[in-house]
Amino acid sequence: RCEGVFLHVVDRNRYEPVKSAIHMLSSAKRLFASFQWRNSSIDRLAGTAKLRMSIDAGITPETIVESWKEERDAFGAVRLKYLLY
Repeated sequence: RCEGVFLHVVDRNRYEPVKSAIHMLSSAKRLFASFQWRNSSIDRLAGTAKLRMSIDAGITPETIVESWKEERDAFGAVRLKYLLY
């Protein structure tokens, strides 16, 4: 049973929390036969079932993150208009 994970971030400018979480979830799924999703919880946190289904399908964390590039870039462009500082 995993009681938690401790991450020590040494460079906050390079740390990518979402990418780290996907790597941890993917590793837990791969390493522990007893791993089970709480479907409604993970789907609600991720905003969709796509993340859970991708990890279940064995898609690598890097591929999952890369699949978001277009949407992430589009959001970044819209976001720039609203940054005050």
